[in-house]
Amino acid sequence: MAISIEDHELPYNTHNLYDVNFFDDKIRTLVTHTPSFVNTWVAETQQKIHQNNHPADHPLLVGLDIEWRPNRMRQIDNPAATLQLSTDKDCLIFQLLHCPTGIPQPLRDFLSCKNYTFVGVGIEGDVEKLVGDYDVSIGNVVDLRVLAAEKFGGCAVEEFWDKSVGEGDFGEAD
Repeated sequence: MAISIEDHELPYNTHNLYDVNFFDDKIRTLVTHTPSFVNTWVAETQQKIHQNNHPADHPLLVGLDIEWRPNRMRQIDNPAATLQLSTDKDCLIFQLLHCPTGIPQPLRDFLSCKNYTFVGVGIEGDVEKLVGDYDVSIGNVVDLRVLAAEKFGGCAVEEFWDKSVGEGDFGEAD
């Protein structure tokens, strides 16, 4: 599998850029905790949408995932630490826990836009956690696990991967 990551090694503590090479595609990935970089990513993404004239019957698909520290004690519910968004060949990894001001308004507007469809595996739980932790609203949501099960007769994501990519390659990079 031809997957690699190129680190741009920027000399800043506010952000870094990576190119994730996935077969013939290069995914530009921004990692940041700084609201101004998040705002720029949102603005650039929206500009690309308008340039590509996404028709209403083909709304923008946005991959969404979050990560958080495990809850080691029942009375403590750790908040989402990172928000990961991906569109076409651009990805944002927003380090929520390190952001001094919370989720900036342009990102809140982007997440709540009904013209976009947010997709992920088990996305309902991620959306519920984001709403609970950061009081955001998310536009349209589609769980890819449900779509895969409908398409492939109830199989798990791993089985879907085996059927479409090749047995034994799930999550492994050469």
